[in-house]
Amino acid sequence: MRKRARGYLLDREEFPFTEQEVFAAARLVADIRAARHLAKYCAEAAPEYVQDRARRRARWRRKGIAHSGPLEGLGVPLEVLAALPLVSESAAQRMERLKQWQWSHRRQGLIKIERQRAAQGKLRRRRAAPRTSPGVWTMYKIDRLPKATPAMIATAERKLAKEIREWRRMCRRVREEVRNRARPNARVKLTALTSGTITSVNIPVWRRSLRASR
Repeated sequence: MRKRARGYLLDREEFPFTEQEVFAAARLVADIRAARHLAKYCAEAAPEYVQDRARRRARWRRKGIAHSGPLEGLGVPLEVLAALPLVSESAAQRMERLKQWQWSHRRQGLIKIERQRAAQGKLRRRRAAPRTSPGVWTMYKIDRLPKATPAMIATAERKLAKEIREWRRMCRRVREEVRNRARPNARVKLTALTSGTITSVNIPVWRRSLRASR
């Protein structure tokens, strides 16, 4: 594992954890080889991802597009994210702050999707565009999205609440599996990560060259 200061956070904005913490979390749900693989991947990929994010945001600013939300480009397996709060109280607090920040931006995104969906329905009624999914409508020129209505906001918040429940459920499942494994003579069913899928983690497009260096 690459030697770094123990307080070195890989990405203060989107992944405020150290390489050692990633290894410790991955070790809770995976074998040591897989944990080392993921920790090394995060340590190598995070600095390049931070630079790539800054370049993208700079391009967007030049085009008049404001974007300060998460891009979530590292692709860390969900079970490892859920295990990070188990590493230390500090890591748990950082994860909670991170999730609250992500959820606030996710709420805005979901509301925008509902506004796009409403604009899509309006255009469809005018037969001005083909039928497609809301996410594709950014390809079409929509001069003005409708204002968010209470119904749109309520729909977005229901979807967000479901995602939050799923995250909490994942954290409880991982915590229980780790607790069961710690019991003497416990026979615990291996998770998907323990069986080795972590070693074939999907590398983001901007970091595909990492595979060639392994």
